[in-house]
Amino acid sequence: MSKSKFNEEKGRNRKLRSSNDKESVSKALINSKSIFQSGAERSRIRKPHKRGRSGFFRDIGSELFQRLLIGLTVFCCLLGVLYFGVQFNQASKRQRQFYTPINLPTVIGPNATAPDQNHELFWGTYRPNIFFGMSHRSPHSMLFGLAWVAFDGKSIAFRHQCTTDGDLKSYNWIEHDGRNYGIESVISGNHNITVAFVKRPNTPYGGDWTARISVSPVNKSLSMLPISVLFYAYLPDISRGRIQSYADKRELKRLRGFTHELGAFQVNFHAAKNRSHESTHLAGYCPREDAIVAALSSGLALRDEPSVFFTGRQEGLYGPNVPMPDVPANIWASEATLPGIRTEDTMPDKVDVLEVEFVSQASTSSDAVPLTGKEFDAALARHSKAFHENFAKKFPHDPKAFSDKQIEMSKITLSNMLGGIGYFYGTSLITASPLNNKSNAEPVILEYFPASLFTATPSRSKFPRGFLWDEGFHALLLGRWDVELALQSLGHWLDLLSAEGWIPREQILGWEARAVVPKEFIVQSTSVANPPALILAIEELLDRREAHMSKEEKAMFDRWMLLALPRLRAWFSWLYTTQAGPLPTSFRWRGRPLNNPSQLNPLTLASGLDDYPRSSHPSEIERHLDLRCWMAAFSRIISRLATHCETTLRVSSPNDPYLVPLKSLADEFQGIAAQLHDMQRLDELHWDESNGIYADYGLHSDKVALVQPPMDRAPVPGEPLPTKRRKVLEEPREQFVSSSVGYVTFFPLFLRVIPHNSPRLPQLLKRLADPKLLWTPHGLRSLAPTSPFYNRANTENDPPYWRGAIWINVNYMADEALQHYASHPDTPPEVAKEARKLRLNLSKSVVDTVIGEMNRTGVTWERYDDQTGRGLSGHPFNGWTALVSLFMTN
Repeated sequence: MSKSKFNEEKGRNRKLRSSNDKESVSKALINSKSIFQSGAERSRIRKPHKRGRSGFFRDIGSELFQRLLIGLTVFCCLLGVLYFGVQFNQASKRQRQFYTPINLPTVIGPNATAPDQNHELFWGTYRPNIFFGMSHRSPHSMLFGLAWVAFDGKSIAFRHQCTTDGDLKSYNWIEHDGRNYGIESVISGNHNITVAFVKRPNTPYGGDWTARISVSPVNKSLSMLPISVLFYAYLPDISRGRIQSYADKRELKRLRGFTHELGAFQVNFHAAKNRSHESTHLAGYCPREDAIVAALSSGLALRDEPSVFFTGRQEGLYGPNVPMPDVPANIWASEATLPGIRTEDTMPDKVDVLEVEFVSQASTSSDAVPLTGKEFDAALARHSKAFHENFAKKFPHDPKAFSDKQIEMSKITLSNMLGGIGYFYGTSLITASPLNNKSNAEPVILEYFPASLFTATPSRSKFPRGFLWDEGFHALLLGRWDVELALQSLGHWLDLLSAEGWIPREQILGWEARAVVPKEFIVQSTSVANPPALILAIEELLDRREAHMSKEEKAMFDRWMLLALPRLRAWFSWLYTTQAGPLPTSFRWRGRPLNNPSQLNPLTLASGLDDYPRSSHPSEIERHLDLRCWMAAFSRIISRLATHCETTLRVSSPNDPYLVPLKSLADEFQGIAAQLHDMQRLDELHWDESNGIYADYGLHSDKVALVQPPMDRAPVPGEPLPTKRRKVLEEPREQFVSSSVGYVTFFPLFLRVIPHNSPRLPQLLKRLADPKLLWTPHGLRSLAPTSPFYNRANTENDPPYWRGAIWINVNYMADEALQHYASHPDTPPEVAKEARKLRLNLSKSVVDTVIGEMNRTGVTWERYDDQTGRGLSGHPFNGWTALVSLFMTN
């Protein structure tokens, strides 16, 4: 009890005692009055003996009744207060469960990303949202970044954040090993801007790195306009570090600084000699990382010719006529301008514009050779050679099946994945049920617990942040290239588990991430799940452990599994209980909108398949096939992990007390897996005998349309028409949603729930190969043309998404499943032969589509048109589309 509450209680007791004392004194005074009465009065009072005695008992009875009534009232009030207090406490506790971390050991230790623990991964290109940036794996990292200003013939373009607008044609990591180096090419107008970086890790401060920015013409027959390159260093106020800048005239030469994590460090700027103007620099102030562009541009001015320079002061950062705060500088930038080159001039192959060198304390206090010039060239060549050797070893290709150019593009897709890894820190915004549990009450917006996340990202331009179900596919590629990178990513995701067992599906951490996401998409509901696709990568790592991991990698993975298992179990339990369906072992995705008349078919965002057709009228009777298959695969993988851990631990430590719970966990999930892989039960819940396919079940009607609502007046010219609304043309009924054959139909195959000798297996393979359904020359389409929802927009303004287009992640699931059934000894020979043939044809189709479009457009795409194979929507999409590298592997 706090002192204030204790004193308040004491005061209350004093008042109560004072009141009781006064009452006692008053009663005593009344009683004493009767003592001093005259004898006559006393005798008069005593005369009616019976009557006085009766009144005496009547008075006692009346007083007792009153006291009982008061006591009962107080008791009921206390009981009511206690009841509502308990209810409120339970609601508060459950609400807290959603924004507090689960009470389990973390997979990634609290200091595991510190430079003295993992110096090789401390520094990296962990800012995927910008064209090039360096940061370290710390909550409040020092940030470095590249920007440039170029004249496209019409206007001045400021480039910093990854976009695909204007004259920007492409940007790709040509080489990136995820650890030591990378080479990036950005095609902007006739400029090919190349950024190469090399790291030299050391302890205890993380090591050195150098970045070199070069420019070359894309087409030598065209003139190359002037370009101004800006490179900045930003030290967040919260880091409590300090930096001193050193300049020669207006050219920034070096920064010297200190932070707790980096120790004493130095940053050297080496501008090219062949520049048309003297370099300029900025020493200014930036309040937050999402204001970096504003801070830089507020200090720029235009030269006579189309290039920029730093004026030496910031103006307009806080708005017109608002003075800059009188605070120490925390952002420094160097500017170097490359002059324009006309067609009649000798066009150079490449010009080095700027070289930035970060020197750690370990190097500043030693005789280390500077990582610049020839030393940089040698290190870059050494790492590049190792990259190509490792790629050939870990991604072996059949030279007869693929050309050298296709293999080079495969390397680029892998490099884009590795170059898209980011490190984020912050809090997510979530919604939880209100404490009063009223159905009509507004949900409460809360902050999730602060967390860090080391993850690959789907697209540096469209989605430069972490997505839960995407990362399961990213980690498949990461695990093939570098086991530790995959385990680091998977571990960070599992450490996001709340006390309830929930993981937010989209991670918008930090001001930079929030700045580019519309407000309506920032807050996430704690009732909405996401496919547990992380298990795909975990099972792949387990499958490859014996034959493809080194001794150190095996030990690392075994330690990781022991820490991950309790969290995987908690996550499974949350899904198993909160997404349970109406019947035993059935499941239903939550979060489908009930009252959104603008949607043709209510979205199922939780499934990851968004607008894929489900039952037209969401209800509690729904049964979702894909979720049941995810749960079956999840239980199988936990069972395998627990069994492996128990076996391994029993050999190394036969008396370890952890063996008992491991054995119990393995037995428990063997039982759950057997139940969820029971074919008879799967058929009872999801097999539509009349159509011979697996399907969802629910309240459904195919007869729905988006129509213009009637207007009570004639439309005014130029005035927008009312939003189209859904009209139900035929009342829904309980049925299988089997008219829409698509990805969900084949999830029992894709997630290997179907037994190898099941009669359903050849039926599904035959359906899969049907060109009237999913099979196309470009890969498997998401929805068959026979569906009434094929290629139909879900709202007036939303084009079809998962309604026909080809998605590489699900094609990869199909490819792996076909390989599994083709090679398993229990699969009948004829069925195995068919699976093998389908797999070879599917792999070729997907590779030709992705690599062909990459060759045509210079980028990979989020999805592909099922009729033409052309790329659709988000690009460059460096996420699961990069799985094309695995399609090409023997």
